[in-house]
Amino acid sequence: MHSFFFTLFDSFVNWLIPDDMEFQSGDMPNYTTSDGSVKIQKDSEVRLKIIGTRVDATEIFCIGTTKDDFLGVINDPTTT
Repeated sequence: MHSFFFTLFDSFVNWLIPDDMEFQSGDMPNYTTSDGSVKIQKDSEVRLKIIGTRVDATEIFCIGTTKDDFLGVINDPTTT
């Protein structure tokens, strides 16, 4: 299993997040389902599908989506 670290940006990734999730700003920015049952936040382990990459001299960038079967949160840090 490979680990990646990424930052969520509300306006940039909104279309890559499932429709039933909404961005919540504050001390701990996150995406949360309307019923509160699923939350993506810092230290969440998320299974996603990489749909694009870009490499420059010092960094690798990728865009991924959780809008597909079997993707999304696999470990919520608030429940461990």
